[in-house]
Amino acid sequence: QYYLSTLKSIIDIYKYYNEYTKCIQAANKYLKLDRYSESIVRLLMLSYARTGNNPMVKKVYDRFKETVQDELQCGLSQKTETLYTQLSESALNFM
Repeated sequence: QYYLSTLKSIIDIYKYYNEYTKCIQAANKYLKLDRYSESIVRLLMLSYARTGNNPMVKKVYDRFKETVQDELQCGLSQKTETLYTQLSESALNFM
């Protein structure tokens, strides 16, 4: 638990300083230990979007949604759904 808390703080620092590649690396480490952390998934999607890797935004979202539905028999939070919609729409605006 202490390790995850420290890792979350590191992720927040990377995000604050717009170090999105490092944020992605740290978020993936976090999710290896806590695969159901929706807040970290949101940070990961946002980080991929900020680096211009929109296909990974969709991949992270789809994989997490499938995992939550299959293993926990529930849906994603409205916050996650809204973020995904916003990121998807902004990606379309750049095309």
